[in-house]
Amino acid sequence: MFKELHKHPADYLILVCVLAVFFFGFFAVWPNVLLQQSFALAISLAYFLWGIMHHRNEKSLTARIVLEYFFVSLFAGSVLFLLTL
Repeated sequence: MFKELHKHPADYLILVCVLAVFFFGFFAVWPNVLLQQSFALAISLAYFLWGIMHHRNEKSLTARIVLEYFFVSLFAGSVLFLLTL
């Protein structure tokens, strides 16, 4: 993992910044449930797209990686969505 951080620091900096903005935005719009649900969807989509673009740039994108990012983002988005109910 640390090897990857040193190999692609810009990619991971972008990921951390995007997730931080969405994470703080998710809590900043409380108690507006609709906006929180929108943020949950946006966070999930951003993470999924980041993973696809990162692996495409590395030329290591496979169907397994796409499915992995899809299911991780689906799980995290579902947890955030359920927090709003």
